[in-house]
Amino acid sequence: MNHLQDSHSPYLQQHADNPVEWYAWGEEALRVARRTHRPILVSIGYSTCHWCHVMERESFTDTGIAAYMNQYFVNIKIDREERPDLDQIYMASLQILTGQTGWPLHMFLTPDLRPFYGGTYFPPEPDGRQRSWLQALQFAAYNFHENRPAVEREANRVERRLRGDPATERRSSDPDAGVLAYHNRLLAQIDHRYGGFGKGRKFPNISALDFLLRWYYHHGDAEALAAVQFSLRQMLWSGTYDLVGGGLMRYSTLPDWSVPHFEKMLYDNAQLIRLLADLYRIDGDPEWAWFLHLTVAFLQRELALPNGGFAAALDADSGGQEGGYYTWTLEQWKAALPNDWSEVGLWFGISVAGNWQSTNILHPGKKLSIAAWAPIRKQLYADRQNREAPGRDDKAVNSWNSLLLTALVHAWEALGDEKLYELARQQSQFLQQTYYAADGHLVRISSEHKTYQAGFLDDYTFFAEAMLAAYRLDYDTAYLAVAKKYAGRAEALFAVPEEPGWFSTSHEHDNLFLRKQADLDEELPAASAWYWYIRHILGLSFDSRDWRWPDELEPILKGQVQRTETTGVASWAALLLAYQQGIRELAIIGAGAQAAAREWMRQYHPDVLLMAADQPQTTPYPLLQHRHHKDGELHFYLCRNYTCRQPVKNPDALLDIWTD
Repeated sequence: MNHLQDSHSPYLQQHADNPVEWYAWGEEALRVARRTHRPILVSIGYSTCHWCHVMERESFTDTGIAAYMNQYFVNIKIDREERPDLDQIYMASLQILTGQTGWPLHMFLTPDLRPFYGGTYFPPEPDGRQRSWLQALQFAAYNFHENRPAVEREANRVERRLRGDPATERRSSDPDAGVLAYHNRLLAQIDHRYGGFGKGRKFPNISALDFLLRWYYHHGDAEALAAVQFSLRQMLWSGTYDLVGGGLMRYSTLPDWSVPHFEKMLYDNAQLIRLLADLYRIDGDPEWAWFLHLTVAFLQRELALPNGGFAAALDADSGGQEGGYYTWTLEQWKAALPNDWSEVGLWFGISVAGNWQSTNILHPGKKLSIAAWAPIRKQLYADRQNREAPGRDDKAVNSWNSLLLTALVHAWEALGDEKLYELARQQSQFLQQTYYAADGHLVRISSEHKTYQAGFLDDYTFFAEAMLAAYRLDYDTAYLAVAKKYAGRAEALFAVPEEPGWFSTSHEHDNLFLRKQADLDEELPAASAWYWYIRHILGLSFDSRDWRWPDELEPILKGQVQRTETTGVASWAALLLAYQQGIRELAIIGAGAQAAAREWMRQYHPDVLLMAADQPQTTPYPLLQHRHHKDGELHFYLCRNYTCRQPVKNPDALLDIWTD
């Protein structure tokens, strides 16, 4: 009997009709494993994962394979977007066992949840490089029942590695542990031919690009800024960005960004919007504004949910074909552009043979004229509407929607577009109306009028960050109170006992054989790094000394940035940079204060706590206390590292003292 019929997850629902006796993760399945002394098969994926769909068609609908799975294993399906904690644990286990990463993720566990064997995609037949799925099942079952001492040794080895401190396991050999050394290592990884980092498949690595912008701001390093501009331009004018409908795809399988993995994820596009807004605030290039608007339009058109918020993702497949919605045969191209197909086709090298699986991915490989492309794009988009659209995962994830709110505030500040302001206001209302649990905690998932799954550290961190950003929409201090409330809850739920740090799971999440820290930038920025940052900002806002950065934080940060996963620790490097530079505290007080604050934020100013009030207030916020002049005249008050300057009366004077 398949146990997934009542699951809320779109991914689990996709497997609800399989002949496999799938369980959702929970006490029922784990109790069966303990009672029957069978190993556990954990299969982890997500609804828009192409190879998850392929393996389901090839293996999980096969009645013979299903019968073997049901006889020898307790089979558990997990949606990684609902349970990132389990995905984190078992992906780390897979890396220890095989060096692999990716989805679908299959891990074989002892009944007490310790991994001993695993892999990603397994074909239905052996291909000379790896076992078939049935052979993998037979290997795991045989060893569990007939070679148990070896299974126990392997499970113990994996557990010891998982419980170790990864920050001390893989360090750079560079004796200089500072943020400058990290900056140098990161720039050395820039691909000067195609942009991005490294020479293999390319992920957006937005956190690493964000760090380089912050470095440029604090140090005026033109090379860092140029690396961001070049990388972003290469990424956007490529097959990995949907130049017809807007939206960044998950990653490129090739180093030149030409062949994407076609899923579109909310979290990637939220982070892209923020980066585009921040870069526009630096150089004012209208190209960034155009892509920002195109990306926001894609989200509103294709991911916006009827009751507010945004869906998680669009599938890679449509009409049973990977990328079928986004690619063009020569005949489709001619039909869409009857008058311009030949000339415009030269921009992309459109041909009968195509550049991918006998079709054409639109990959110019260089910047096009926006004026020339815009009308062509509209023609192609209108034609593409006749195709079967990709499937959508309609669950709204707290942390992803929170990242989007923060990005929309940045976008509104950069461009001054009132439509962006209204969209940010709606998003802030959605977050507050949706993710509050009855017990005073945050939930992670909203789907079909239901909320479920206790929030993780990333949900609390990015929700609090979003409330801090939403404060800047109208300078309503109620947002600050909400941010402090839930950051405080996170403190109680996620703190590592007797040492500085934060687990990704709370002590209330059940059935985990260990708790890990969310300490790497992966698809989301490292939540544990940004929780330190948000907590400090709130400590300054409310004058809560216990929430400010402790003295022992700097060696922790230096240890993190020495890790060899260079692009994976960019958030820690940004935190170390802010720690060393200090957070600027700016209060703008008096007539027209909010308008002046908005004008100030039209420029790029990271690592600043900005508060504004037009009228005198009695507040718990020290930046706003005792700073109104009798005549109500506008004044700017700047403090940094617990030292305040004399107030000034205009932005030019503020700029003079800003970098002192």
